[in-house]
Amino acid sequence: MRRLFLALALCPFQAVASDWSAVQLHDAYVQYTRYFDGGRYPLITNAGNPEGRLGHELNLSLNLDIFKYGLWDSTVHSMTDQSQFRLVGLESRLGARITPNVEINYYHYSQHSLDYSFPWGFPVQDGVQLRLYFQKSADARRSLF
Repeated sequence: MRRLFLALALCPFQAVASDWSAVQLHDAYVQYTRYFDGGRYPLITNAGNPEGRLGHELNLSLNLDIFKYGLWDSTVHSMTDQSQFRLVGLESRLGARITPNVEINYYHYSQHSLDYSFPWGFPVQDGVQLRLYFQKSADARRSLF
């Protein structure tokens, strides 16, 4: 699994530097958060940890353009308590730019418990997003390669 993440992070997605390249990588990053003492999260509490205290969060994000007008922004997120990973999930947008300031996206968010099965299932949200930009940086979606 580590090799897959490393390959995705280091792989040059863009074959030719032009607006019509099949896939352009804009952002690829890992984000780490250390939570302060006292932080609680209900999914960790209900998963058999009565204190439910948060420990750390580790995320891997990739933001891609597909043929200039398409986009795919995706984050794999994980959360720990004070001792081990308890939750993992995906937040993703797959969409199209209608104009430079208007996007329509399929949005997905899910969060899965690694050591407990909840009777009501896991949190999941799927929907359609309309994103309107009032101000957009000229190089907001500039390619890394």
